[in-house]
Amino acid sequence: MADAGATLQSSTGGHGTAEPIVLEGLDGGTPLGFLAGMGVQQVLAERSRTTADGAPLLSWTLLDAWRPAISGPASFDAVVDAVHEDALAWESAPILRFRYVKIEKNGARLVGGLRPPLAVLRRWLRERREAGDDTSLAYACALLCETASEPIEKAPTFEQLHEHGIEADPDAPLDHAAGRTFFDFTARNAQFLEQVEAIRGYLDRTILEVGLRSGQVDARAPRSMDWDPTADTPGAIYTGYCRGFLPVAEWLAFRALVAFPVTSKGTVMTTTACLGRRLSGEFVWPLWEGLADPETSRSLVAWPGLDRLDPHALRALGIATILRADLTKKADGYSGMFSPTRSG
Repeated sequence: MADAGATLQSSTGGHGTAEPIVLEGLDGGTPLGFLAGMGVQQVLAERSRTTADGAPLLSWTLLDAWRPAISGPASFDAVVDAVHEDALAWESAPILRFRYVKIEKNGARLVGGLRPPLAVLRRWLRERREAGDDTSLAYACALLCETASEPIEKAPTFEQLHEHGIEADPDAPLDHAAGRTFFDFTARNAQFLEQVEAIRGYLDRTILEVGLRSGQVDARAPRSMDWDPTADTPGAIYTGYCRGFLPVAEWLAFRALVAFPVTSKGTVMTTTACLGRRLSGEFVWPLWEGLADPETSRSLVAWPGLDRLDPHALRALGIATILRADLTKKADGYSGMFSPTRSG
């Protein structure tokens, strides 16, 4: 693991702009805002591989809330343009087009969820490897876990897969599915990848600019990943409260998930920065005030025992604070949510 503390830079000057660009529409004090800030860095880092831009540096600055600050792009508009171009480019992304057959009351249908039969998943992963599609494979490592599988109550047949144009590995099981991963909060009839694609397709440059500049909720947004813990808050509780979603933050949070890979030991699944089990655990994240390159940001998030480090160790790493939020169930007993943030 990289020596994160040694590679954090001063939060002012020396990289692209005299002052980092503060994205006041994102709140790093919430799981969604933190993931979205990481997502902005991910987008800009991928862009820098094909341009003359240097790797973007990310820090967090405490204003009215913890806001992400990016050093590297020439201006706020340059950040918006990069995120917009990236969202458009993802229209043809194979990972968002991944589908499998699910057997429902009305018959078989194609779905874009995260519980594919292992036979379908393994065939798709092999195809992506053969195509050299590193991006899809990297996101698959964060979204899908075949080693922590679970039985399928109504499994499709190879004939049904063939009827829907889905290829499968004949040597892998059809009656077991990949286990659902930590950030999949979708309800029983919602499908994760379909939700993400609906959010991506809704975005335009104006929506992105508003989301990054002010973080205003969007009452017109068509879908939500349920990563915003305030989205279900009854309007009567707060005077002037406006119900709506945060599609810009949710799209960018999805882009950040590549930095939170999933693995398992037997049937027990683990995810970077998560403790416990899916919908019965915690998400723990650091905020740092020095500028971190993409590799350093990932190292800080994945630092072993981050939640148990004493103040001296945190200072040595350049971490200003540690925050956490429960990963838990909603009242329906099935879909998930983040509980409010707490310190420590």
